[in-house]
Amino acid sequence: ATLAGFHSVDRALRQDFVRFGQLALTGLSYRSSPAALHIREVLAQGAYFKLVIAPDQTTNIADVLSPRRAKAGDPAAGDDAAAAVAPAPARRALQARIDRIRVRDSSANFADLSIRPNFATGIGQLHGTLLGLSSDPATRAAVSLDGKVDRYAPVEIRGEANLLAASVYTDLSASFSNIELPTFTPYSGKFMGYKIARGKLNAHFHYLIDDRKLDAQHKFTLDQFTLG
Repeated sequence: ATLAGFHSVDRALRQDFVRFGQLALTGLSYRSSPAALHIREVLAQGAYFKLVIAPDQTTNIADVLSPRRAKAGDPAAGDDAAAAVAPAPARRALQARIDRIRVRDSSANFADLSIRPNFATGIGQLHGTLLGLSSDPATRAAVSLDGKVDRYAPVEIRGEANLLAASVYTDLSASFSNIELPTFTPYSGKFMGYKIARGKLNAHFHYLIDDRKLDAQHKFTLDQFTLG
């Protein structure tokens, strides 16, 4: 199955949310009873994702994942309210497995509209793989992604994650090298009252989530950090 030219926007900010040039699925196998889905490979070509913090500090992800908000005079509002009250029938969870996800020529952007001037940055030339994605809580998917910030600063993301299982597990490290510090002037202006004249940033993040407990470690190195 192939889906090409997909483009979506969030409901509140009307900003780009997820888009991709082509999403190709090969080796699909589905069984209805018990419900099970197996996909041998997913190829995401020219994929794009954008995380936006709105002026009220909400995010576009929270808006997309929240239930549909009924508007006054909406004829479907009553039906939505009744459906929310009615108990949902018990269903057996779908057993899902994706052997490999390949990402090619993709990118991800971040924008913070809660500060003035607005802050925005992105990871381009993103490529890599996710291996062994499964809804089985005992499994771990291997994550290996590489990209660049502002076209020149390399980014490496490595680790394990279980994104489809109910009990969340994540053990990921992300390294950013030689990021131009003037990019962060909107934050230095807000919190320190100064622009950043020059400098480079190296950052390393490690996140371990196990049984809904988070252990986060961050290491930053500033080189030739100069305020304007």
